[in-house]
Amino acid sequence: MKRAWMMALAVAAACGTGAQHADEALHAAAGVGTDTSGTTGEVRILGVNGAAFSSLTMNVSAAEVRANGTVVTNAIVTSKVELANPNQAWLLSKFTIPSGVEKLEVTVSLEDGGAFVKSGKGGEIRAGCSVIKLSVPVSLLKLRGHVVLHLDLANSMVIKGEVAELVPNFAVHY
Repeated sequence: MKRAWMMALAVAAACGTGAQHADEALHAAAGVGTDTSGTTGEVRILGVNGAAFSSLTMNVSAAEVRANGTVVTNAIVTSKVELANPNQAWLLSKFTIPSGVEKLEVTVSLEDGGAFVKSGKGGEIRAGCSVIKLSVPVSLLKLRGHVVLHLDLANSMVIKGEVAELVPNFAVHY
């Protein structure tokens, strides 16, 4: 799969080559379907590297897809996600891929109000202005019909007592 590691507020672009077979198996196990028709797309989020967490819920406040500045969809399918579940890649939005477009702009916003449990202790998650922006090449999206944000939980949560600050560390997988 094509990958790009990003921090919050970064614009992602595909680069490099990863373990395509491993990603496909991981995505299938996490409920991600494959649509090779090239007509529909999905934006999903999957918590990875989170074995230390027994629970990590986040609130999604926006999931928007744009083509050439025009909104394709801003409907959120799943507004609360349990990212400590490695067997669920949460569907954030589903849409018809516009014809004649080479790239899509995807914005996912996470908000305060989530919670975590790690080693039997927990607390609230502060997401601040956690906005993830991606530039998604349609050619890569059409390969399987999805773009999946792998949010690295161990490296995204800065825990101080009963509060965890979200600093998104993620990879983009197609």
